[in-house]
Amino acid sequence: MLDLCDRIAVRGSELDRETSEADEDLRLTPTHLIQTLSEAARKASSSSQERYPEIQWAEITGMRSQIVRDYLDVDYDLVWDVATTKVPALRALLEPILPSADQLSEGPG
Repeated sequence: MLDLCDRIAVRGSELDRETSEADEDLRLTPTHLIQTLSEAARKASSSSQERYPEIQWAEITGMRSQIVRDYLDVDYDLVWDVATTKVPALRALLEPILPSADQLSEGPG
């Protein structure tokens, strides 16, 4: 989840709203990553969810259905809001409890 937050943040920091709106690929990438983040949260164990109640698990797992009510009708306003405000807030909660992909690849020591 932390890695996905980082990937979404990188995409969001590279462009502004108008640039994103003008390019379908730039709209689809964060949409896909947010859907994947939602699925990753769904796979978190119930004990992890209980241990970290400050993380809004139900809201995160519900993001996919909120964003994509129908594959032909994506709410890109919601995608932009999630990518630029909610994901950074989630990342701030996850960072102290989960190792990043970089930390995992470095190994111990």
